[in-house]
Amino acid sequence: TAFVFTFLPAYFANAKTNKVVGLQNALIVLVDLLEMLRSEGCAEAAHCHNIVVDLQEVATFAKDAVNPRVFQATPAHVKLVQNGSDVQILLATKHKERIKSGTWAEDQQLDMPGVLRKLERKVDLLESYLAEPREADTYNRGCSDTPELYGI
Repeated sequence: TAFVFTFLPAYFANAKTNKVVGLQNALIVLVDLLEMLRSEGCAEAAHCHNIVVDLQEVATFAKDAVNPRVFQATPAHVKLVQNGSDVQILLATKHKERIKSGTWAEDQQLDMPGVLRKLERKVDLLESYLAEPREADTYNRGCSDTPELYGI
């Protein structure tokens, strides 16, 4: 199954232009949205190979966001509205209004799924780092003054 995102170029352009959001945060949020589409079973419900996903509201939010934490929490505040093979991603009104305040002091516990996803990514990164043999370790094993000898 393929997800075809409408307004994806606008989403990336808006994110790249907005220094608060940036391309890295845009990619992280997009991956979270993709995971949500898969976990909600949108592909199975559509019974077809191509799902068209409307990102218009998220693209606009990427342009207007003034706080990176508010933008990063976006996947926890969306609703997926599916009609056959079309899915629209709608932002909660309360989340859209957070743009006006510029800060986000309330309801941060509502983004617990986002916090858990970040933690899971960091653990995965650490596990992959530990699983890879490092060149420095291989090189240092032959040296007499390696950090291991000094208890470092």
